[in-house]
Amino acid sequence: MAKDKRFATFKETQRMNQIWLWILLGSIEIILIYKFTIDYLEKSIFQIIPIIIVTLTCVFIYSIKLGYVISNNNITISFFPFLSNSKKIEIKDIQKISIIKYKPLMEYGGWGLRYSINKTAYTIKGNKGIYLEMRDGKNLLIGTQQDIDFLYKKISEIMMDNENLIISK
Repeated sequence: MAKDKRFATFKETQRMNQIWLWILLGSIEIILIYKFTIDYLEKSIFQIIPIIIVTLTCVFIYSIKLGYVISNNNITISFFPFLSNSKKIEIKDIQKISIIKYKPLMEYGGWGLRYSINKTAYTIKGNKGIYLEMRDGKNLLIGTQQDIDFLYKKISEIMMDNENLIISK
């Protein structure tokens, strides 16, 4: 039985799982705990504050999650904890979808939720993205970890009924 292309979707979820980041945070936490246990004669409540701060930072970074779902009707973006609700973009409001490689630091000032005049970026890591050119002149970038050719093929399959939409890589 063939799958109905009208209801095809593609989704991706990303987390902050860069190994260098967790090694750095874990090392800081271990050093702070070691220092706290060694200085047992001079313990005070103030010595535990850095441990709590680093632990809460780890919990916060671990909770960050970027996800998107692409269907032939809309693209839904969730970026916890930065977006309180998912952002839904109707396909009819998009002029062009490009699968691109970009320079995060040069073009957007880094990763995360980035705003500037007429463009917004939702990224966690890497340098690949889905670039949406909206009919109202605004642009939006969604970071991705997918292969550019694979993602182009998937989006082209999902959007095959949308003749007015330009898809490029």
